[in-house]
Amino acid sequence: MDGLGSAASVVAIIDLSAKVASLCFQYSTAVKNAKSDIERVRGEVDRLKTTLEGAQRLLDSPNGARLQTSQPFSEALHDCASQLAKLKAKLEKKLNRGTARKMMSAFGVRALKWPFESKDVDNIIQNLNNCRDTLSTNLTIDQTALLLDDERLKILEWISPIPYGKHHNTVKEARTPAGAGKTFLTSKVIDHVQSLLKSSRNEDGFAFFYCNRNEEERRKPLMVLRSYVRQLSTTAKYPEEMRKLQELWSEKRLRGSDLGLEDCREQLFELVNLYPRTTLVLDALDECEPDSRGELVRTVEILLSKSRRPLKVFVSSRPDRDIRNRFLDRPNIEIQATHNENDIRKFVNEEIIKHGAWKDISPPLKDEIIMVLLARSQGMFQWLFLQVKQLLELETEAAIRDRLGRLPTGLKAAYDEIYGNIQARHKHDKALADRAFMWVMCARKPLSSEVLLPAIRPDSERDAFDLSESITESRLLHLCNNLLVLDSQLKIWRFSHLSVTEYFEENHWSLRLAHCYAAKVCLKLLIEIREEPKSGSVSTGDEKDHKSKAHDIFRPDHPLQFYSQRHWITHVQTQEGQEADPVLAGLLKKFLGSPGESSVQYREWHNQTKSPQRLPPF
Repeated sequence: MDGLGSAASVVAIIDLSAKVASLCFQYSTAVKNAKSDIERVRGEVDRLKTTLEGAQRLLDSPNGARLQTSQPFSEALHDCASQLAKLKAKLEKKLNRGTARKMMSAFGVRALKWPFESKDVDNIIQNLNNCRDTLSTNLTIDQTALLLDDERLKILEWISPIPYGKHHNTVKEARTPAGAGKTFLTSKVIDHVQSLLKSSRNEDGFAFFYCNRNEEERRKPLMVLRSYVRQLSTTAKYPEEMRKLQELWSEKRLRGSDLGLEDCREQLFELVNLYPRTTLVLDALDECEPDSRGELVRTVEILLSKSRRPLKVFVSSRPDRDIRNRFLDRPNIEIQATHNENDIRKFVNEEIIKHGAWKDISPPLKDEIIMVLLARSQGMFQWLFLQVKQLLELETEAAIRDRLGRLPTGLKAAYDEIYGNIQARHKHDKALADRAFMWVMCARKPLSSEVLLPAIRPDSERDAFDLSESITESRLLHLCNNLLVLDSQLKIWRFSHLSVTEYFEENHWSLRLAHCYAAKVCLKLLIEIREEPKSGSVSTGDEKDHKSKAHDIFRPDHPLQFYSQRHWITHVQTQEGQEADPVLAGLLKKFLGSPGESSVQYREWHNQTKSPQRLPPF
């Protein structure tokens, strides 16, 4: 069968096993004293045939092409064919045209003799069993390596749905002051490790994670560990580990639970001892939840102390007291903001070159811009980013020099100036900006434009449900004046820097107040929800167009409605123990109904949450 491909070989071997089974049947009807041995051989041949038929089904599947190229699988098939061919030849020897026919005609069919002693049968059974085991093992390995790609992806998504690769691409694209500092440096470390892995023959383990205080899933230590488990489980070189995860997935699904902290520790301990070497990178440990990040550090310490194979860990963080104390006895590199001078010079140069209106700027003015920004920035990329953006809006050298003489000192002063400009706008414009800031600050999930743009339209303080006119992405970016950005990779809105969040919390409104605002908007939407038009209703084209534009966010299937249905309770719960907000209290009463009878809107919401197929996917 050397000239055959795997698929053709399997078909041929299945045919061969059927012939051997048929020969065994002939002997069982003709031979008197070897019934047990004959049945043993035939049974083992049938079991081998079943395994081969399973291989045929796999070869016929979408993943079959990859299995055909598997060398171990081909070798296992060759061994099966060899064992069956030898068995067939011996069984046919006494049934060949000459001897068998003469004996059967002279003495009758019962004169036929089984060609094997019992000890020979034991060897045959053992050889066929070994063949089947080897084939099954290789099939299992190949199935796991191919593995049910859809199921494998489901398992990995169950472990962690966080798009860590997109987060890295976002940082790589940004690599400007808005995403610089520790995150910028960490991204370079990740690039460096990835380039080393590409050029290495070893399959080393590598996982990374960017923490983000503004995103709930990216500030939880457990989600960091689950992402590490996912990333270290993606290699096809260790199918046994994938099988273990498959079993764990099935077990947890039956119990309706997810990977917990101890599960992650156990999985990571096995995984770091699986690879020749493993590297873990963590950006912005300080943005993890302060109350629980100690568990993350503890897990890393356990892995470092108990790992039997080399494990490297790189962590970037602000020097918060608890973090500094935990890492005092570890190698530390402390970076001061003033170390960024060359990067700052490069950034300013690139921005000036990119800006079309400044292509003819005089060299002395260019040098002056760089010199002043270097001196005033004190290495703070975010401050530099904001000042460059404002300078680029000016057209004349006189205006630029005037601005250089009035630059704010420090980030707070820069934010005060920018936010002051926002507040000086028309009351409708500044209201839209404030609503956007509060939504991004407290949202339970990072918000896409489909959710954020309509979410800032309702006025949460008025009894009537008034909507501002719809707003575009570009208009909102302009209103927020570089304090909010739209992530080009993830298509979500976020603050341009962690310090923006801190600025608003410390100077304008608390996180709890932002939650209160979001709770009121969610409840108003749920109260005002509109059902889809009943079949048979008629309206004019103009009327339909007007309604779709004005009332789109009231439709039950609108993304903002999905968000409200899923998260209104969480926003409301943040107000526990606080002085009651009268507007929120009134909305809650209206939505929930009276003690004796719940409201229609509440019952509708309750029915939706009970029905899995109607549950919002947000």
